[in-house]
Formats: sequence, structure tokens, C-alpha cells
Amino acid sequence: MKKRHGYSLNIDGKQALILKIRTVSDTSYCLEFVERTGNDHPESLERLRELTRPRRRVVTNLPNDGVHLLTAKLPALASKALTSAIQGVVNRKEGGLPGDWITQHTQLPAEPGPTLSAAAGDDYCIIYADSALLAERFTLAEEVGCHPLGMLPDFLALEDLFRRHGPEGRDNGPWNLVFLGQDERFLCVGDEHGLLFSRPLPEDLSGDTDRTDYLERLATEIERSSFFAQQAERSLVVRNIMICGQPDLADELAEHLKQHVDAIVQRWRPEDIFETEVDEPLWPLTLHLGRAVAAVHGPLCELLPPGAKGSPVKLVSRQVGIALAAFVTGAVSMLLAGGLLTSHVQQDYLREADVRINRLYTLAGQASADYLQNRALQARQDNVDRLGR
Repeated sequence: MKKRHGYSLNIDGKQALILKIRTVSDTSYCLEFVERTGNDHPESLERLRELTRPRRRVVTNLPNDGVHLLTAKLPALASKALTSAIQGVVNRKEGGLPGDWITQHTQLPAEPGPTLSAAAGDDYCIIYADSALLAERFTLAEEVGCHPLGMLPDFLALEDLFRRHGPEGRDNGPWNLVFLGQDERFLCVGDEHGLLFSRPLPEDLSGDTDRTDYLERLATEIERSSFFAQQAERSLVVRNIMICGQPDLADELAEHLKQHVDAIVQRWRPEDIFETEVDEPLWPLTLHLGRAVAAVHGPLCELLPPGAKGSPVKLVSRQVGIALAAFVTGAVSMLLAGGLLTSHVQQDYLREADVRINRLYTLAGQASADYLQNRALQARQDNVDRLGR
């Protein structure tokens, strides 16, 4: 097997962390070095020079709060029109003009059950980021002489690694992926088709003494996120919880959840797929390793600013883009409002209204049970907060 290499470049203010891996097999890697600049290490300059050499595969970082997730339903459209319509959806939510946001989308499979006509449209998972932020972060990487093939926030770096090398069972329905790091703590809810959302988790203020209250708080947040996933328009019933990160805390949380939640709880150790030539623990480097693995294979999520070398994003000129997006956005709004629906589609819509109504009766019964469950979760959170005072 020909060895391939991947680099992670994490830029944080005036500091940078550079990490290099190589492939050992299809499912394992070796960490060759970790270098932190700005710490007077004599190798720092040489490591930076290595990134500037031709054909280096580098993925750099983005802030978690700079990348957003959205699910939207759109009618059937041609490729370019669909891209413009998706940008229109993001613009309506966030504001701005076409070109202000870089998007990537994935079409989601139709929900099981009675099928609706094409007029109902398809669901799309949309990942998007501010193009100005992407340009700024790309420029930071260029300033050290490298041209990244991708940029990933921590939650997408972990999700990329999880989709490639996660534990068995990750494809057995929706999952809640929990990461407990030294500086970052978050969860991601999704399934084999895409992410639904990511959200931060509270910091551990127990001082490594009695973590009971903190574990209870984490459990409540995890259950609450699973509850929200079930209530979302793209309803996911989460039955799998995967926990990774700080070994002792992750182990304790896994045991706590096994006793208190109705779900399959697994302890995932992504660091186990890495050999190392570095004398430091691997788990604190999990997110950097995820970016390096993405660099080896190519990121599953490709967010780059317009005009970046190697960027998969193909943008028409700003003037044409604005005109096309305005046209498609208006057309989509009219379609959704019924202004351009033909009488044939209207008849289909009316027939299928009965299907929707019957489904709503079923959902109403579920909502009643879910409401009671959420009340119980909130009461438990209030009790934890009261005991923690």
C-alpha cells in the first residue's frame, strides 16, 4: 500500500499547531509529528516550510460558531437553479446578498410512508458559512505559505472521522455523537445521510472531585437534544449515543447514561486507530487528527472561499448570480404559495392533504407524550441547578 500523508493546520491567534499523519492501512494511520509554533522550538520553522512544499494535503480549522446547519424543503430544480435557490434560503434566514454565504448541500431521502407528489419537494441538508470568514481563514493559511484543500470546524472534523472510522453500529439509525475535550465540548445529532444540528455542551466546573451533578447535567443535555431531533421537521429518533474524548470523563458518562437513558450507549476511542511517533497522549489531538485524516482522503464537507485554488465551489459572476438567485427565489416563493401550481398539481395537493391530516393526528398523539417527557427533563434540570447552588 502506497503511503499517503495528511496535515492539519490549526491557527489560533498568533499560535499554530501543525500535525502530520501517514496511512498505515485502509483503517489505520501513524502520527509522525506535532509541532506548536511560537514556543521557541527549533523545528517550528522547518515544519512550517514543509507545509509550503508542492502537493501537500492540508486541512485547516474554522470556528465552530462560524459554520451553520439548516434543513430545507425545495421543489425539483436543475443543478444551478437549485444551488441559487439554496443560497436564497440561506439569505432569507441570515440576510445578505448572493455570494455572502458559501453553501454545500446534500439531498436527503424521502421519509417512509405515503408518498407525496413532486410539488411537495425534497429535503436538503445545508451546511453554510460566511464567505468573508472563509476568505479570512484561508488568507491566514496562505500567510504561512500553504493552500488548504479544505477548512473544517471541530464538529465537522470529528464527524468526518466518525463517518470514516466510527464504531460498528454507526449506520444503524440516527445517532448522538458526544465529544468531551479539554477546551471543546459539543454534540452532533445526525444519521447516515447528514447532520441535523450541533450544539455546545457545558463546561465541567467540578474540579475533578464529585462529577455527579455534571454527569447529570450532560445527560439532560443529551436527552434534550435527542428530544429536539425528534421534534424537528426532519424527525430523527435517536437510539445510538457515541461518546469520545477525555478518557475518564467519557467512561463515567457512558456508564451513567447506560443506567439512565433508553438508548444504545457506546464508548468510541478514535485515538485507537493511530500509531504514534510522538511522546504525548493522542486523545487531546482527536480533532486535529480528524482534520489530517480528512486531508488524506479529501474532506466530506468542502467549504472554501470563491477563487481558492482547488476549491470545488463554482460560482457564476456576481451580477449573473444575483439575477439568477432573485429569479429562482421569487419562483420558489410563488411555487410554495401556489401561484405557479398547475391545476393538476393543485388536485394532487388536495388529495394528499388527507394523508397529511391523518399523519398530523398521529403526530399529535406523539407530541402529547413528548411534551410530558420534556417537562420531566426540565424538572430534572431545575433540580440539578438547585442542588448545584
